[in-house]
Amino acid sequence: MGAASIDKIRINGNEVKVTTTYVTPNPCWYYYKTESQNFRDTFISKVFAKYDGEMCIQMLGSFNHEETILFTGSGNKTLKFWQNDSTYLDTTITIQ
Repeated sequence: MGAASIDKIRINGNEVKVTTTYVTPNPCWYYYKTESQNFRDTFISKVFAKYDGEMCIQMLGSFNHEETILFTGSGNKTLKFWQNDSTYLDTTITIQ
């Protein structure tokens, strides 16, 4: 399971709302929890999913997750979303 795409970014002052799509091994996985860090100009998010234990069709599934991030100060900010290995899906935004 990992971040597949950053679908929407809304910036309102120092508040940023980001919607990200996560791919799962099958549709029977659902959002479980987020572990995140916001340090200076970098936000790092690790989203975890859980399997519901039911019999499930063997095809990829996905879910969307929205996060609200509060930054201090303006300038370039890096958003990093974990892809379940040593890589991240990341982007840079500018806060005015």
